[in-house]
This record gives sequence, structure tokens and C-alpha cells, in this order.
Amino acid sequence: MAVVRSRLCSVHDRLAAVLDIDRQDLRAAGPLVESKRQGGRKALQILDRELLSRPFLAGTRYTIADMSVYAYSHLAEDAGISPADYPHYRQWVTRVRAQPGFLSTEYPYSIDPHAVRELP
Repeated sequence: MAVVRSRLCSVHDRLAAVLDIDRQDLRAAGPLVESKRQGGRKALQILDRELLSRPFLAGTRYTIADMSVYAYSHLAEDAGISPADYPHYRQWVTRVRAQPGFLSTEYPYSIDPHAVRELP
């Protein structure tokens, strides 16, 4: 019983250490988060500039490049980055969403009804 209690205390201590986030640590993370957002804004600027001259990333046709970049870039607002200043990017997002077979419903991977096809 003492061994079990010791192990439980050890697990508890480890969880407490992980969950005990000091407010100072959160304030210190602010500049890191903002630097990541700045990187995201720079990426959207580049996309917006490139999409000025063509409808899709690799030219005139929708390709895997569009699918790959869309997968993350369309979540910009979730990261606190407004797409308002990137009109060509926004138009591209609309074009991607208009593609035949586009799956507009997003599921967490664990309950994605299409993920079962990926399992052995």
C-alpha cells in the first residue's frame, strides 16, 4: 500500500507541476505569442502578394499546394490574426472552399468519420 501511495503522490506532484502555471509565466509568454502572430501576418502578406497575379498558389489550377496551405492558413483568425488586410488571400480562401469535393465540416481527428479509411 505504501508503494501505491508513493506512486500516486509522485503522479500527483508531476501533474501539479504541469498544471501550476504561474501568472508571471503567462505574461512572459506574451512576447513569444506576439512574435508567432507576427510570423503569421508575414506569411499572409506573402500569400496575398503572390495571389495578386494568379488564382491559385501554383498557377491557374487548384493543386495540392492550395490544399496544404489552406489547411493551416484558414485558421488565422483562431490565432488572433485578422485576414481583413489581405484581400487576395480572402478571395483565394473563397476559391478553395468552392472546389468540388471540398469538405466544409471540420471534425476533431479522433471523431473524423473519414479518418477510419486511414486505419489498417
